[in-house]
Amino acid sequence: MEQTNRTSSKILKGLLIAIAAILFLIIIMILIMKLFGLNFSDLLPQSGGISKKQLTAEIESLKGTIKDQNKTIDNLNAQVRDKSDKINQLQNDVEQQKVAAKDQETNVKNQKKQQQVNMISQTYKNMDPEKAAAIFSEMNNQKAASYMNMLDDKTKAKVLENLPAKKAAGITPLLKSQQSKSIQDNSTAGVSNANNGSGEGS
Repeated sequence: MEQTNRTSSKILKGLLIAIAAILFLIIIMILIMKLFGLNFSDLLPQSGGISKKQLTAEIESLKGTIKDQNKTIDNLNAQVRDKSDKINQLQNDVEQQKVAAKDQETNVKNQKKQQQVNMISQTYKNMDPEKAAAIFSEMNNQKAASYMNMLDDKTKAKVLENLPAKKAAGITPLLKSQQSKSIQDNSTAGVSNANNGSGEGS
């Protein structure tokens, strides 16, 4: 009986020592977890839910994604504005080229017209005044005057001398002196140049 009691006492002491060791280990673990800022709940498996820490991480990740998307949108808007400015510049260039082409076309037409005038003027100037008068006699007064206005005043006078009196009387009011015609041409050219200059300036 005494031996049985001793055996039971040894077993009880062993259990108490084991329990004390386990409690000691638990206390050590709790101290270590507090030291590293851990909670006991962090060590437990999650039952399908999301922890606060995970939720915070997800929110921060979404904020970063939204920020990146806003940057992309700003970059795209800047590219659109740049393309729009380039398109406007190209349109302005096209308009300027159209104006320049139109001016060049007008100048070419004026040059051809002037060449024709010079040719006609030289032709009638070199022609015998009597023959020139015969040709002008077949034209109406307006057309005859327009051709005679291409001639210098001296040639005009010779042609008029050889025209019938009635024809000469009808043409004379339509004639312009070479001097006044030159002044008018220079004035017209000056207005044209001024208009071109104001167009380029705008």
